[in-house]
Amino acid sequence: MVRQGKTAGKLARRSILAQKKRYFAILLIVLLSVGFLSGLKVTKGQMWDAAGRYLAAANMYDYRIYSTLGFSQEDINKLGEVSGIYDAEGEKTADVILDFAGTVKDYQVLSLPEKINIPSLYAGRLPEKDTECLADHRAFSEGDIGKNITVSTDNDADTRDLLANEEYTIVGLVNSPLFLSSDRGSASDGTGERGGYLYLPADNFTSDYYTGADLVLNPDSTGKAPAEIFGEKYEDLIEKYQGNVEQEAKTLSQSRYEDILSEIKEAAAAAASQASGTGSATSEGASTAASSAYAEEMAAAGDEENVVEEPKVYVLTRSKNAGYVSFESDTSIIHSIANIFPLFFIMIALLVCVTTMLRMVEEERGQIGTLKALGYSETAITGKYLRYALSAAILGWTGGFFFGTYFLPRGFWAAYSTLYDFIGLRYIFDGKLAIVTLLVTVLSIGLGTLAACARVMRETPASLIRPRSARPGKRILLEYCAPIWRKLSFLRKATLRNMLRYKIRMLMMLAGIGCSGALVVTAFGVRDSMAHIGSQQYDGVQTYQLECTIDTDQIPLADIVKAVREEEDVTKVLPSFSKIVDVSSKEAAMNSVSLYAFENDADLSGFWNLSDVSGGAKLSLPEGGAALVSKRLSEKLGLSEGTKFTISEDSLTLQAGHTFVNYIGNFILTSQKTAEDLFGEANPNTLLVCTKNLSAEQEQSLAEKLGKLSCVTGITRLSESRVKVDRSVACLNYIIWLIIAFAGALSFIVIFNLTNINLEERSREIATVEVLGFTPGEVRFYVLRENLVLSFFAGLLGIPLGILCTHAVMNRILLDTMTYHIEVRPLSCVLSLLITVLFAVIVNFLMRRQIRRINMAESLKAVE
Repeated sequence: MVRQGKTAGKLARRSILAQKKRYFAILLIVLLSVGFLSGLKVTKGQMWDAAGRYLAAANMYDYRIYSTLGFSQEDINKLGEVSGIYDAEGEKTADVILDFAGTVKDYQVLSLPEKINIPSLYAGRLPEKDTECLADHRAFSEGDIGKNITVSTDNDADTRDLLANEEYTIVGLVNSPLFLSSDRGSASDGTGERGGYLYLPADNFTSDYYTGADLVLNPDSTGKAPAEIFGEKYEDLIEKYQGNVEQEAKTLSQSRYEDILSEIKEAAAAAASQASGTGSATSEGASTAASSAYAEEMAAAGDEENVVEEPKVYVLTRSKNAGYVSFESDTSIIHSIANIFPLFFIMIALLVCVTTMLRMVEEERGQIGTLKALGYSETAITGKYLRYALSAAILGWTGGFFFGTYFLPRGFWAAYSTLYDFIGLRYIFDGKLAIVTLLVTVLSIGLGTLAACARVMRETPASLIRPRSARPGKRILLEYCAPIWRKLSFLRKATLRNMLRYKIRMLMMLAGIGCSGALVVTAFGVRDSMAHIGSQQYDGVQTYQLECTIDTDQIPLADIVKAVREEEDVTKVLPSFSKIVDVSSKEAAMNSVSLYAFENDADLSGFWNLSDVSGGAKLSLPEGGAALVSKRLSEKLGLSEGTKFTISEDSLTLQAGHTFVNYIGNFILTSQKTAEDLFGEANPNTLLVCTKNLSAEQEQSLAEKLGKLSCVTGITRLSESRVKVDRSVACLNYIIWLIIAFAGALSFIVIFNLTNINLEERSREIATVEVLGFTPGEVRFYVLRENLVLSFFAGLLGIPLGILCTHAVMNRILLDTMTYHIEVRPLSCVLSLLITVLFAVIVNFLMRRQIRRINMAESLKAVE
């Protein structure tokens, strides 16, 4: 009895050796597709795991509390006893101007913690003396260890008094969980980005009170696992205990406020008692001095609330930390791309693999007929092709899955290293993803192979053994256009006829190459939609340069505006009321929305370029209690003109007006009257400033001048915000180019595979052309020109398909802080077409050798 399974295995091995190019093409296509899909899918998880492990090791805060009156150690202990809180620690911070090697910059100086927000040592050692410090590893190098940094005389007296020493020695460099990204925040005077941060032993701070308090939840709580800290479980956990924390913080601050008032009254009473002179003999001069002190104290005691303002308490979570939020946003972009982009890879790979097996089965009709005639079952014959296809698929899956899940996340991590470099990635095996990708690969290629074999198996051995007659030539449509057809050379006519003679082959090439080209267009489209977001926002929407926070309690607004306008480089000044609010609607909520209120007749031109999202019409401030809302805010909250939404903190209702185009951040713009109706008081506290076309150094100098005005409490430079956005986009560019490289590689393999199959199928035709006396160059021209023409038209078809795919991908990238103008630039379409044609040219060059190796005698032998 014939051992059919063993023979089928031998035939499969022989087919692999005989058709190595086709076999390795399937293997590489599966490897590339599975690797890209798997790598993208696990990247977010591995990056979140890295951040989670780092933050868990550093014990990063879950709640950070600030009070304008500070906290005592007793307050910290009480906060640690709040329900749900695992531990609490006080912190002391200050923004201090420091001089290092002749360079003066603003740094954030923090007390070195013992339990919460523990920095990780990057180089050097921990401080052993009060005059030693740890420095930001991004701002300093290892060569700076051992050097001194001094408190600059540019600090005011109050700031200099905050620290016990004037000079500190850098003994180590650290990473801080408070600064996950390269963003160090703005200096307290608003004149620029901080130079970095320093950690000092806590005894260096002269104040007995802590600036803030850091609280952590139980590390074993649901949602605190490294992989969960950016998810809904963690958000639910934070929300669960936040009310308790806020209530206790307000109670403690109010208690401290009342204690301070009591101390003032006691001091006033003591002064009054001394001034009365009871039971003591004092000189006239002493009595006069005591009376004066008594009067001052009584004046203060008579209006204690004006001596000490009521405390303001701010309870912040990790969602208010700039590095934490930007890390979540950047990884979410990768995840959004991973949700849809690799599907195109898989679809193209499966299409090409199934096409390859269909063509292979069709080529080996004679062998299949012989095996059937010898008594081999259909199962055994089909088994040969399943072995061939599935062995390539499984090998490709194995290499692709493990290569992709290991190297692709590290490639993305390296791209983001300019922003985040706090810890390395560890490999995480995703069993569910492995099973799903393996099943999809095996089932799709296996079922495709079975379908290809089933069609042939229905025929009799006799019909299979006999070669099929050559497909008769037909006139093509162009032939009916005689003036054009007559002017074509013979080779060009042959090329056009051969292309249209085998319509299925032509359609398969157009589909495979076109879809590959569409991937390249999509990759370029994603880049085009994201790369220019900084210029779109800060050149097209927010067109002012500086934002000054002002204090009008001591100096009238008109005088402040006049002082700012007197600066030579200032061209326009616009007062406004600004406030950060949390808003909500019936559909959703959004935090940290910037609300601006302007005078009813304020001219916003030059400051805000407001255009309606629906038609691009220019917008002005609405009246009647309405407000303009930015695009992303409107989309998430489901707002339309006339819809009402709530400002959560104050439970106030505001009506949405038009929605304006905006790309970065979320804004509400309204009139000052509407703001006054909402908040009761909306005095201008911010100046928007337009400047001349200044260099970065000139703008920095202007900001420093304005920062020295007593009425200016802070300055934001929009150019710095733009730099931060551009940094993030620059990292994203690496990822997009990596995607383009993968898409290009897939396109190359598809073209190579289809061209190789085409040449193998047409070996007799090529040999015939050679026998007829065509030169080698003419033979190559005859065969490979079809490849170029089809690749060109496939590339053209890929452009509209790629544009559709770009919209599909970008519509999945939904971030709270950004929205995009989806576009595919003409240059990107041209580049994608050139890449497709270039790969076709390279494949043609590689195939020249295969054409030369075609044996005319063997190819022209009749099949008996």
